[in-house]
Amino acid sequence: MFSLQPGSNQQSMSKGQCPCKDMMASAVNSFLQSPSTTPDVIKALDADGCKHVYSAIFDGDLSDVEDEEVASGRGWHRKRPSESVFDQGGRVTVKKITRISRQVKKAVCVAKVNRVDFPDFDFHLATTKCIRPKPPTTTITWEDNILKSGHSKDKVMLIYYLPRFTPKNTLDHLHEGLIEMAKIDSPHRGKTKTSKEKVGIFVDREGEITGEKRIVKEDIVPCPEFRQSGKGMDATCRTVQLLEIVSYMVNTFLEHADPEHYKEALALRDLICRARLSYDALADWDVLVYEGREILYNRKSGLHTDSQDPHLSWAILVAAGSHSGGHVHLSHLGLGVRLQPGDMTAIRGRVIPHEIED
Repeated sequence: MFSLQPGSNQQSMSKGQCPCKDMMASAVNSFLQSPSTTPDVIKALDADGCKHVYSAIFDGDLSDVEDEEVASGRGWHRKRPSESVFDQGGRVTVKKITRISRQVKKAVCVAKVNRVDFPDFDFHLATTKCIRPKPPTTTITWEDNILKSGHSKDKVMLIYYLPRFTPKNTLDHLHEGLIEMAKIDSPHRGKTKTSKEKVGIFVDREGEITGEKRIVKEDIVPCPEFRQSGKGMDATCRTVQLLEIVSYMVNTFLEHADPEHYKEALALRDLICRARLSYDALADWDVLVYEGREILYNRKSGLHTDSQDPHLSWAILVAAGSHSGGHVHLSHLGLGVRLQPGDMTAIRGRVIPHEIED
């Protein structure tokens, strides 16, 4: 479900046709050194200038020259994942982890600058009162490939939109691997209590896989996917290894977007590891800071909140596969967010009702 297009403005940047390149360089330098001062610099740019900044950061002259994954003018990751990405044991290399952190930091900085306010949504009120779903009077849609974030009336960050975030060859690698794992250990349709209580439907498409798979370490015993059979456990462990690169993306997003929450999640993980040897054994090779992930194949989720999550946690959605179209609808924000292959969206899933639309 991933694909990535080259920045539409990169070519004109590389030819020196952008009249505000010095100002853009100043803006990017401000991003990396003192993000709080960046809005003042960005305000001096017009809309086209801002787009040049975003494009230059990830695709052009101002991108990190050490990031060989970025292919100027031709998209990201021209080659499939290679030895430079994975070591002999199939684990992500330290060099690649460092690059992921650098890229995520840039993306989060840009998204914070391009912030949208939602003045009708009070986060703390929403955590204490039952919010009944209601149709918004107006709905805006984020699908313009510009990194964005949004915060509430009481200044709590609610959402990050990171479009075209995952490189195409990484997505192809994940897509092929997840399909192969599903053939070995078929995903289920509502086998667990949690799954049965969810709203939404599975969409059957000829020749495609439909179902879901939960991979959760849990604090007492591992989830059934680990325990059901030797074959199932092996497929689950292979899936965790396959998703390791996404796990590092999620971890570094939390570290840069919400450092306090990230520290608390690390502390909780360490606490459980000391208390439960089974959890400690799984956590030793599963790098994800959160306790688990859910893989959905052709599922259209209905309007819901993530009732098992803490209020300040993040639901991080990463799209992969070969589909086109698809949005996350956040009714209480009056917002639709594109979720096509390569896009990544993070929301406060416990507090903000959300659903997947075609």
